[in-house]
Amino acid sequence: WPNPGQAPIRFQIDVPVAQTGKVSIFDLRGRLIRRLDYPAGAHLGTWAGTDSDGRRSPAGAYILRLEGSGPVTTRKVVLLH
Repeated sequence: WPNPGQAPIRFQIDVPVAQTGKVSIFDLRGRLIRRLDYPAGAHLGTWAGTDSDGRRSPAGAYILRLEGSGPVTTRKVVLLH
């Protein structure tokens, strides 16, 4: 949240004990924009709207993909500037 919204985009993630959670952010062409890793526990994650090099990502739709011990979860978010 917010969705759509301006950076930072926030999301909740709950990673089981002895696991590592990974949030990957892709553009609609399937290119990896950013990857965020989280240790076990409950987290309020944020994406500042930047790529892995710290450059501001363009406004548009993105896919957030959460991978952990359970099923893969995806969410579509819209980044505004």
